[in-house]
Formats: sequence, structure tokens, C-alpha cells
Amino acid sequence: MIKVQPVNIIANTKSSILKSVKTPDIAPYFIGSAAAGCMGILVSDFVRNFNKTADKDNYFKLKINPETGKPYTPDIFQKAAAMNLYLGNDVLVTAPTGTGKTAIAEYVITKNLNVGKRTFYTTPLKALSNEKYRDFCNIYGEENVGLLTGDTKINKDAPVVIMTTEVYRNMAAKDIEDGISGKSSLPKDVKTVIFDELQYLGDVDRGGIWEQSIMFTPKDVQILSLSATIGNNKEINDWIASVKGQIGVYVSPDARYIADRKTAKETVLIDVPSENRHVPLNFEVVHGAAEISIPRGATKKEKLRAKQEAARRSQSMFAKPRDDVFKTLTQNLRIQGKLPAIYFVFSKKESKHLLKYLSKESEILTTNAEQDEIAKIIKKYLDEGIYLGESLDTEALIKGYALHNAGMIPSQKMLVEELFQKKLIKVVIATETLSAGINMPAKTTVISSPRKPASTSDGGADRKRNLTANEFHQMAGRAGRRGIDTEGYCVSISCNPVQNKFYEDLIASDSNPLTSNMDLDYSFITNYISGYIGAEKLTKILSKSLYVRNPDSSVNSAKLNELMQRYYIRKEILKENNYIDDKGKLTVKGEMIKLLNGYEQIPLINLVNDRIFENLTPVELAGIAGGLANIEYNTRGELPSKPFELDIECGKNFQNAAYASYAEVKDYDEKSAELYPQRELNINPRITEHLYYWAKLNSEDNESKKNWKEIFTGEIKSSLKDEGTLFKEINMTADLIKQLTEAAHEGLVFAETKDDSRYYSELESCLKQALELIQREPVT
Repeated sequence: MIKVQPVNIIANTKSSILKSVKTPDIAPYFIGSAAAGCMGILVSDFVRNFNKTADKDNYFKLKINPETGKPYTPDIFQKAAAMNLYLGNDVLVTAPTGTGKTAIAEYVITKNLNVGKRTFYTTPLKALSNEKYRDFCNIYGEENVGLLTGDTKINKDAPVVIMTTEVYRNMAAKDIEDGISGKSSLPKDVKTVIFDELQYLGDVDRGGIWEQSIMFTPKDVQILSLSATIGNNKEINDWIASVKGQIGVYVSPDARYIADRKTAKETVLIDVPSENRHVPLNFEVVHGAAEISIPRGATKKEKLRAKQEAARRSQSMFAKPRDDVFKTLTQNLRIQGKLPAIYFVFSKKESKHLLKYLSKESEILTTNAEQDEIAKIIKKYLDEGIYLGESLDTEALIKGYALHNAGMIPSQKMLVEELFQKKLIKVVIATETLSAGINMPAKTTVISSPRKPASTSDGGADRKRNLTANEFHQMAGRAGRRGIDTEGYCVSISCNPVQNKFYEDLIASDSNPLTSNMDLDYSFITNYISGYIGAEKLTKILSKSLYVRNPDSSVNSAKLNELMQRYYIRKEILKENNYIDDKGKLTVKGEMIKLLNGYEQIPLINLVNDRIFENLTPVELAGIAGGLANIEYNTRGELPSKPFELDIECGKNFQNAAYASYAEVKDYDEKSAELYPQRELNINPRITEHLYYWAKLNSEDNESKKNWKEIFTGEIKSSLKDEGTLFKEINMTADLIKQLTEAAHEGLVFAETKDDSRYYSELESCLKQALELIQREPVT
């Protein structure tokens, strides 16, 4: 990993420029900027801007230092990043969590606002997008901030727009021809796109979206990338530079970089080593007894065998700490003054169990005054008409304990975040998503297990995999709050020497290198085909990918051939399913699939084209779409698939459409086995029922909050996991319905007969009504 230390060296080409002004200490980062060598007047203006940061013109939007009453002074790396952004360079900042990367984003946003330019801010999570939207509205005013997350569109033409990376990719890659030529398919006044949490570039499921987003960012649009954990940041920086046709620049403490006056712009890596954290982070591994569970009602022989198996697991990576380990740990952290803390527990079910245990068996962490304040804040939410759901454990909140995970609806998480930020909640039991930039800084983070659920088929016997160094350090980095703590603490719970050694290795490790997960979906391929045929231009596109990039040209060639081979397999599937005609042109189905991003595109458009949804009511259509929007991905051959059976009373049309949808998905699953030999697709009939029931209740009664309560007390309550899961199911369905509505409209545009026109028109109308039925409070 490249280490960058403060060095008082400034390139000779600039020293005379800076003598006449108050010079911020920005070497060595600053001397990596080629543009500064030929833009002296701009550098001078820029340094003057730095002198305003202590006054009202706080470009970095830094918090107020309680000791001075003025904003904190920007750090060296923040100034260096801002200098390069000011000069038009692309910038990649890798710095530990909590060091102030967001301030760099706020600098460039403020700068762009002041010159009438727009900024796009991308995040990996809808929750993080929503939080950034709230934060930026407070900073810049609601009229200047927009939000695009697929299911939410607010002020989309605002100067600052926060969006998920998928939304940005779709926008940037709208015209692939433009992407190849370097022309912009983005609005002309967009100056900068910010990629927050860039480590998602290596995500197995979504990394390809990030890769395409960077590949299709126009050359004249500036890129600012922010991440805490990238082991191969120089390689990533060089790749971004190559995509933009620029030079990748980085500076080590023992080297002097003299700017090349002939160079136009650069992609500059600014790497901040972990020892430069504002708040030092201390690591500790504590021992906890392993959980040993014996099945009830077992015979003596079965109990003995279970004990032997449990004892064996207790000495392996699979071991889990007993509940009382967390009780003792909480007591110790309170005594040592190390609260508030975030306990990272990777299962929603285990998190809920731990919250119940601690709130009942452990000590009360709040004072009487704090309990009164918590009760007042809860009452304020309710008085303002904010619905807090049916499952919020207010008793635990009063005692100082809370959950924060995907099992909660947004209003519940918003309440927990507010209470935690006000130091009223002392222990938050959270899943890993809380490590991705959400503003809940703690004094201590606790890693409860070395293993987390696997999203791919590489899970072990417990369907989990070991934490990576990136994941571990990302979670650990949530500890330590600037201006509040002098130290942060990360406590890992180990049940045996095997886990202890694993944690010690993680603590000592550098971040993992990011690897590419580039793939081509059907909308990408059909958009490509609609512009031109032939493989030459596609090869040019794919050669820009991180997946292909390798110093060894033979490896490059092999990886490019691999991507092209996957392209040809998918193209053949498109031909077999009549998305491409004999002349290589897109059919009506091909035109529709262009508009579908995410989800299983082939079976969805097949169902639309085969009129499986014809004659469905909006309620029935919502239910069918619910199952298709939330397809489950299992490991092939592990267990036989559960039969698809509906438990609710419903009409014949709905039953036929539901079983036809299941059959279509299974048929596609078999035909795509060459691409995904270990994956098996399945529709969960319970999710189909959830969406049907939600839409049905809303069609009968407009009081949707009452309907939400009815769902959790009615006939399908036993199949519901939690409120957050239902919330996700509904939002996924809403997003799919919106895309299917656009596809149906495209079918209407390309319809060849009056009957086709009638069908697509009726389908479009029915989809809009289905969307209106499910997008009700509390999920709007």
C-alpha cells in the first residue's frame, strides 16, 4: 500500500507562486498536480479560498471546534484533494473511516454551486442515499438537492443530486455509442460525479455496476472517488486514469514529483495511512464461551452426539459466543467508559434475539433523565404523524439498547439514529450495512463473529464465509469520534484459539485488493445491438474494463475473450427467445428488454410478451410482480427445490399467472446453467402472497397504516419475517413495476397490430394502478 506522509517539499515550478500568499501545508499531495504547473493564477486564487474556511465561506462544511468556536481547519489531505479538484483533476481518496472524506465531497459541491455547475453524488445503498439527502438538504437547502433511488424521485434537476450507483449507471450508459466516443449522455451542466464507498467496486453482486459507471463517465466530467478500504488503490487509480485517457499520479514520502507542463489533467491518488486517523484506534480480542445447543426431545444417544458435535464446532471458526458473553462485555464497556458501542451481528434473527436478551437480562444503561428524553422524542415522532411500525421495542430503547438493520422500516432506523447521535442509546446491535458511511459514530465497535452470511455459493456448512480484511476494518473504523473521543476501540469476540488467530491476522492485515466482477446483462447487450452489430466496438468497450486490465497482455487477451464469450452465450439466448431476429435486429421484445435493469430480464419480458399478465386485476398483478421482483438465489443441488404452492384463496387467473411465472423462471434457470452452473432461481410463493395481500387491503381501505398493522396480525403473519423485509419486498416490487410500465409503453410504441396495442395499453394502465396500490404509507 502506498504511504503518503506530510513532507515540506513544493515543486520548484510553483514555489514562486505560493510565496506571496498564506500557503496551506499540502505537500506532497499538491505536487502531484500537473495542472498547477501552468495555472499559477488559479493556484493563487485557490489558496485564497482556503483562507476563507475559518469564516462564513466554509467550503468544506467542517464542524465547529468547541474549543475555538470556528470550523475545524482542513487536514493536509483534504486541502490536497481540494487543490486537485479545483484544478480539474480526477481524485481518488483512500482514508480511514472518520478522517473526513465527506468534507472533500462537500468542498467540490460548494465550489460547483458557486460557479453554476451540478454535482452527482452516488452511494451503494438507498439508506445511505436517503441519509445524504437529509444531510445535504440541511447544508444546501432543499431547493438545491435532489434524490434518485429507483423508487424515489425528488427534485431530479437540482444542482446536487444524490442517487444510487445503479441509477447513475443507467443514466451514463444511456447511449453506448456516446460512451465509446467520449461524448456525454449526462446533462451538460454536470461538472463532477462523486463515487462514495468505492470499495463496492469489488462487490460480488454489484461491483460490475460500479465498473460500468466509471467506464461510461464522460471524459469532460470530473470523478471524485472516496473509500476507506482499497488494498490496490494505485492499480484502481491507474485504471480510472486509463478510462479517462489521463495519467495516474501518486506521491510517496521519499519522492519528489515535478509537474509536466505539457500534461493537461491527471487522476490523482491521495492515500492516507491508518496512523493518520484523528482518533487512534485500539484493537482487542476478548474470549467468550461458545454456544452449545442441544435439541429438545432428543434421545440420550442423540443428545450425546449433539454435545460431541457442538464441542467440535466450539473449537472451530463456526463457533458462536453465548448470550451471557455480551452481557459481561456490556458491563465491562460501561465500567471502562467505552460506550456508546455498535455490536455488529450479521443475522437479523440473532440481532433480535440479542436485543431481547440484553434488554431483559443486562443492566439499564440510561439515567432517569435520559429515559425521559427518549420518551419525549418517541412522542414527538408520533405527534408529527410519523408511523413507527408494529415491532419497535420501545422498552429496549428506554433502557439504552436498539437494533439497526434491514429488518426495520426507515422511520424506525431514523429514530434510532437520532437517539444514538444524541448519546441516548448506548448499545446498537447492527448488521454490516451500518459500516457503509451512515452517521452513527461510536466509541467502541464489537465484532461478534468472524463469519457472515454468504451471498454466493461459496458459503460453508453454516452458509457463511469468513470476514475479509476490508469488511473487518470498515466496521472497526466506525469507532472513535473526532472532537468527542481521544481513542476508539474495536473489540472482537473469540471463542477459541482458531478464531483468536484469525482476528489477529485481520488486525495486522492491509486492506484487500479490489477485483473486478464485470458482467454483461441483457439490457446492456440489447442497447449495444440497437446501435450497431459487429464485435469490434464492443471489444473496445470491454477493453476499458478493470476486469480486462492486467500488466500481462496475454492475461488481458484471455479475459477479454472470456467476456466476449459470455456476450455470445447471452446473445444466443436472446436469439432463441426471439429478442433478436434473423437479421440481427431487435424485435419488440428486444426493444422492451432494453429498458429493464436488474431482476431476471428474460423470463420477465417473456411473460409480458406471452400475455401471462392479461386479464389480471391490479391487485393480482401486484402479487405476481412481487414474486418476480424478489426471486431467491440458491446453490444448485444443495436441496431439492420446494414446490410452488399458494396458501391464500384467490381467483383462477391469479393462480394460472403465478404458476406460469414460476414455470417460466425455472425454464430460464435450466437454459442459463452454462452461465451460472452453481446458481438456482426460485420464486417464493409467500412473497407473492405478501404483495397480493398488501395490495388487496389497500384496494379495500385507504388507511394504509391500519392495513400495515392488519398484515402483521392477520392470516399471513406467520410467513412474515419482519417489517423491514416486507418493506424491501414492496420497494423491490414497486421498482420492477415502474420498469415494466416503461416496457409496456415501449411495446405499445412498437405494436404491429391493433390487438397488440390494446394489450400493451391495458397492461400499462393496470401496472400503474398496481403501483398506486402498493406505494402507500408507511413504505412511501
